[in-house]
Amino acid sequence: MTADYLESLGEAVFNALGVCRVGLAGDAAALAGRLAARGMACPAAGPRDAWVIVTTLDELVRGEVIPVDAGAHPAFVVCRDAAEATAPLRARVEAAMIGHGYIKHPATTELFGYARLDASNTECWALFDYRPPVFADGDTPDRLKRERDLHSDMLREAGVRSDAHVVRYQLAATLVRPGDTVLDAACGLGYGSHVLASLSPAARITGIDLSDWAVDFARRNYASDRVDFRCGSLPEALDEVADASVDFVVSLETLEHVTDPQALLAAFERVLKPGGRIFVSVPNDWADETGEDPNPHHLHVYDWARVRDELAAHFVVESAWSLTASGCKTGADRVWRPQPRKLDAVGLDAAAATEGEWWLVCASKSPLVDAPRPYDETIHTGFEGATHLVDFAEHYDRSWLVHAMVELPWRIRDKSALLALAQAVVAGARAGSADLGAGLTVTGWRMLEDAGPAGAAADDWLARVGAYLDAGHADANPHVRRWCVSLDYLRARFLEARGDAAGADAAYQAVVDADVLHITPTLGTKQADAALRAGVLAFREGRADHAVVRWQAGLDAAFRCLRADALEFVGNRSKPFIFAMNDLVEIADGATRLGNAIRAVTSHRPDERMTVARLLGGVTQRSLRSALGELQARVGQLSADLDRHGEALATAQSLAEARGAQVEHLQAALDDAQALARQRGGDQHELIARLDQTQAALEEIQALARARADEVATLTARLDMTQAALEDVQALATARSGETAAVSARLDQTQAALEETQRLAIERDAEIRRLQGAIEHLQGLVAERDATIRSLEAAVAERDASIGRLDVAVAERDMRLADQAAHIDALTAAVAAADEETRVWQGRHTEVVNSRAWRAASALGLTPKPSGGR
Repeated sequence: MTADYLESLGEAVFNALGVCRVGLAGDAAALAGRLAARGMACPAAGPRDAWVIVTTLDELVRGEVIPVDAGAHPAFVVCRDAAEATAPLRARVEAAMIGHGYIKHPATTELFGYARLDASNTECWALFDYRPPVFADGDTPDRLKRERDLHSDMLREAGVRSDAHVVRYQLAATLVRPGDTVLDAACGLGYGSHVLASLSPAARITGIDLSDWAVDFARRNYASDRVDFRCGSLPEALDEVADASVDFVVSLETLEHVTDPQALLAAFERVLKPGGRIFVSVPNDWADETGEDPNPHHLHVYDWARVRDELAAHFVVESAWSLTASGCKTGADRVWRPQPRKLDAVGLDAAAATEGEWWLVCASKSPLVDAPRPYDETIHTGFEGATHLVDFAEHYDRSWLVHAMVELPWRIRDKSALLALAQAVVAGARAGSADLGAGLTVTGWRMLEDAGPAGAAADDWLARVGAYLDAGHADANPHVRRWCVSLDYLRARFLEARGDAAGADAAYQAVVDADVLHITPTLGTKQADAALRAGVLAFREGRADHAVVRWQAGLDAAFRCLRADALEFVGNRSKPFIFAMNDLVEIADGATRLGNAIRAVTSHRPDERMTVARLLGGVTQRSLRSALGELQARVGQLSADLDRHGEALATAQSLAEARGAQVEHLQAALDDAQALARQRGGDQHELIARLDQTQAALEEIQALARARADEVATLTARLDMTQAALEDVQALATARSGETAAVSARLDQTQAALEETQRLAIERDAEIRRLQGAIEHLQGLVAERDATIRSLEAAVAERDASIGRLDVAVAERDMRLADQAAHIDALTAAVAAADEETRVWQGRHTEVVNSRAWRAASALGLTPKPSGGR
């Protein structure tokens, strides 16, 4: 194991297990130093929180490498296998660990990336949790196999399709808000509720399913103090759930199973709180040629338009994802084809043109509907400060809209849906209310970022904001005054963009002068930024002294906020409010930027204006927020690049498998031809020998195709050997090209021999009946099969006519042999295309690795040497 490899593996183990005590088994001892450097303990004995196991597949299957005291602990497994196998290595590792009483860890797809899970077939990194199944008296593991058609525990199933089921719950967990009450409708064996409990901040999760046996299994294996299960049929079981009592509904693979999906969605709408969310999945166009879903349990066929419209009848559709496990309908002909695993977020406008095996959709109940019970704050509970940071219930007419429309990251994700909600609030909110202020602010930001600050709509918005500010500055409602600060700031941004420097300066100054300490000192973020922008405006107009005054005023305002009681930012000592503490950091960063701006002016002479201008450009652009946003964007891009490379690798593997299937199909056809030739007597031995040669050549091509697929997998696991592996592949491709040409020549010889055989067949009338079976099989590839068979049967009675029809059949076989030769040519072209795709893939991987190494080393103050491998 190289140093780079150990460093990468150590990072993966730390990301999976965190700061804990780990035992090292198999060949994992080499990781001890790197794990210790990250704050992990690797005791040789005593209590441990998890195990790291580095081993081979054979040892893992036998279980000899798993320590006897590894039970009840998670296990990070690194497994290698050099043997050739058609099944993905990850699936074999999962099957082995499941057999030893483990389940796939709920965070597997989050840690390793869904699209990259099968990136290598020679080495697998995986995380497992020890949880042997518990059955009712009389039940055995065979019961799980018998129930598989309707109920599967996907954490105890190996392979790509189980991963596709688990990743849906992992994605749903990212949408759950802190303190949410979650309903897992049609929960099956309960594994999804366990994933939600493991990965989300939900307060309570209730699973409902029709099957008594499934619910009993779920209770025995996944119930906890946060998770319970109930038996019932949907939607009737929801009758026992109170109106507006649920924050989040998860219902995966359910709508296609119920008689009336709209009735079920209406029941979900009833039990959801205003602003609550629903997350569903449905198969995407699983219809066969009859227009029906061949799965007997699926009562409906869904596509994007149907699931969108059914949800939109009850909810605000806000996000969509396309999920594929192994294949989906593709192309204009809408034919089911093998596809690599992938999970892609899809814009609502682009969804109709997106291919995938399932649709995952998130939607929200409008926060503007009436609710039968008062608002109960569940996200920001236990505020111990004295100001008005989170007292929404007392100061909003419809308090639910804060989380649904305002607060990141919980608000509606789709920009169009968010704007529509904000416009509805502006149109219907009570004049002078906090609701109206929130609606005007969200509408204004969307307008500024999308349409710009000019035009009739912007004029109308500015007029409405002016009226709100005139009355709101002195309003007794602290949240109205809070929105006045935000609207003054946003109004200044509009005026600055319109070129009204004086108006913008006045609005910015109103923000800086506002008494925010009695509202919440977190508004100091707006004051610091407003002061910075006002000073920059003054500097641009040649008033450097005035700019310094503006920045000094902002500095004073920022430190007034920073001197506030710590509880105004911490919120709760036991459960700190991280968002408010981030605001504290941002205020301090804003004060630092103001200080840098002041020094930039006061440390230079008036004739050094351009030097100061350059320094101020850096000050305005280099905030912590912008730096974090840039870092997140880069990480997101890197993750997307890795996903694309993983998909490219999977595509290459699929191509290799498809080529192998084509070769097998061609071989089967030639086997039929060989059998036909052997039936025509001893005079045809030469033809049989030539066909044997053709078959041997095709077997060589098939072996080379399988070898190429293995080599592609090896490239991903061993980047440091990429160049050498590519050269091997190219050599094999060159050899295969020559062999393909030889096979083509042999097929030509075969064709000539077959023509000689056909002449002999005409002279041997007695052999026609024995040849009829082979001719019927060969005629099966064309639409006129039945007509040709009837013609051949009639030919027995009419010798001369049958000979003519046989000539037609022979001509058709010649065409098929020509098609087979064309298939060989297409195979050669596909090999060349795969070679070029492999070279492009290797180049991209090298760039990604170099970029990651450079950024990591830069963050540590080092200058990395360029690297071509991991």
